[in-house]
Amino acid sequence: MKRISQNLWRSLLKVLLLAVVFVPEFAAAQERSLSEGPVVRRQLLFRSSKVEIAPALGLSLGGVYQRDVLVGAAIRYHLTNSFSAGLNVAVSPIALDTSLASNLATASPEVSREMDYSRQFGLVDAHLSYVPIGGKVNLLGNNTYYYDFYVAAGIGGALIQSDSSDLSGFKFGPALTAGIRFFVSDNIALNFRTTSYFYSSAIAQRTVIDGESGLRFPQAIEERFRAHTMGLVGISVFLPGDVRVSR
Repeated sequence: MKRISQNLWRSLLKVLLLAVVFVPEFAAAQERSLSEGPVVRRQLLFRSSKVEIAPALGLSLGGVYQRDVLVGAAIRYHLTNSFSAGLNVAVSPIALDTSLASNLATASPEVSREMDYSRQFGLVDAHLSYVPIGGKVNLLGNNTYYYDFYVAAGIGGALIQSDSSDLSGFKFGPALTAGIRFFVSDNIALNFRTTSYFYSSAIAQRTVIDGESGLRFPQAIEERFRAHTMGLVGISVFLPGDVRVSR
């Protein structure tokens, strides 16, 4: 009886020693596995390894004398579900007078005739973009839509068009984009974005005629470094159309 009791205690002691040695290692390995894994598991990869083609229409925002009507497109290759590299392109076939330009033409037609306005005929930028936020929303408790918010930074410029050669030309500078996409299907999303181009320019030029000599002196108005912001609405098509699921 005494021998059986001794054997039992020895067996229990061995089990206890094994638990002390191996349980902490197993717990640490499990903790490392959880900490090194993705925060969101079984994530839908709407963008990863896909080409995004995004036609859009828009307007220039905050123009003093002219508002550009834009037809544009973006193309991006999504390196991962979060990072992509791409190109934005837009042209402005027409420009609209702002209320300030219209009021000036009505109140002071002689001054208005002396004014030359500048406008952005073409815009382009190459950029890298990042998706910091993504998720889903339920509408009326029935339909679930996925969305993402993205930002981009790059280098580009604007082709400036004007009746004055002093205002015309291509302007280089940095470009910043912020946008949001709402996925209506696995490979199609509504896309709302703003892109700001930063460069130095004058918004207008007035030609002043000297009363004595009759000479014409062009005077640039508000020439300075500023942000020229565009607002665009369109769709994004992701190719190929299948959506993978993360592990």
